[in-house]
Amino acid sequence: MENQCFICEQSSDVVVYRQNGFESRLCPDCGLLYCNPLPQDNEVDFERDFHDDSFYKMPAKYKAKWLAKKIGYGKDFLEVGSGKGHLLNELANGGFQVAGLEPNPIRINYMRDTYSIEAHQGLLEDYEFYERKFGVVFHVDLLAHFPDPFLALEKMKSLVEKDGYISFEVGIIGGISNFWYRFFTFGLPQHRWLYSEKSMEKFLKKANLIILHRTSHSLIPYFILKRISSIILISILSRFLKPVIGKKAAVLIRLNQSFSTFLRYNVGRYFPNYGPLTILYITKPVS
Repeated sequence: MENQCFICEQSSDVVVYRQNGFESRLCPDCGLLYCNPLPQDNEVDFERDFHDDSFYKMPAKYKAKWLAKKIGYGKDFLEVGSGKGHLLNELANGGFQVAGLEPNPIRINYMRDTYSIEAHQGLLEDYEFYERKFGVVFHVDLLAHFPDPFLALEKMKSLVEKDGYISFEVGIIGGISNFWYRFFTFGLPQHRWLYSEKSMEKFLKKANLIILHRTSHSLIPYFILKRISSIILISILSRFLKPVIGKKAAVLIRLNQSFSTFLRYNVGRYFPNYGPLTILYITKPVS
């Protein structure tokens, strides 16, 4: 089925990327990249995560500190798409009351067994919390996946208590030079919507959310220096040292992952906002 920009309701013939029989087209008004055609229900597995677990575990402490600094401690906190609960564990250690909503049963069991976190299995659109409200509803990257992002935000707003927050992380790769697209794959059709800064601002305004805080992180240091570190730490060192240190070669991989996280967040937040970004937002529903 032919797709269009869900924010501007406009179609486009400008194709910036192709993958797995799908196209990513550029909205001429807001710069959103939308997947065309619309994937069928059986073409997207919402329980599958295409990121390595370290993608979530490594920056968990950074995000927990950022959230606590911006909104304070002790909030009743729900993470939608909580994975194995790494961020929730960091927040719980900092005094938050936490819960996770996650469709994958293996990750649900990990949250419960490893971190003793309150875990709910299901999808946001279908799960019923009844009268329960949270001080913060948080998610990472899900705005790229929701079939209807407006509907998803409305559900989150219904879960937020008065004066509560909706916070999230989102990748920004729309509205930038095509040069950067050689550094990563779009993940089509799992990523239905890939945002520009303009489309994100327009989207949040139409969803009646006020931006209270945003911290941008440039991905340029990550893309450039990550490749160098991967060559040095993985391709060269592991090749020569693995026969000597055996299974401890995994230490090199972990070191590379830690360095990647440091580049993405700690370095990226002080780098000029140019090219691809990842942005942390804290928003509040309009009263």
